[in-house]
Amino acid sequence: MVKKEFGNLNVELVKGNYTNGRLAINMLDCATKEIMCSLTVNIPEAMFFGEVLEDTNTNEALVNHIDGFDYVFILQWLEDNNLIEDNTFVGEIQSGFNFYKGVEFKSNVISNMRSIDEY
Repeated sequence: MVKKEFGNLNVELVKGNYTNGRLAINMLDCATKEIMCSLTVNIPEAMFFGEVLEDTNTNEALVNHIDGFDYVFILQWLEDNNLIEDNTFVGEIQSGFNFYKGVEFKSNVISNMRSIDEY
């Protein structure tokens, strides 16, 4: 399990996949056991380096905007909690009014997450 403090909440990160196979990560509120939000977002037209190279071991994902939290705070939180590879901002895409940054999550972090199907 991967449990962290996010703002003033205790959360567990749980993994899954979007229908196109990309990594999906949700935040589960430890107090209520309910999904609080999606940490990642799927924008199908975005291309990842790992996908171009057909690397099936990549953990690239776009970081979602979470209501009530500054986007820079979310990106810094990922770094401060050692969840993403150092210097791994792997691009940026605009969708609607928002820009989304791509990151690569550490493989040991992903392997320690419970699947969304398990909770």
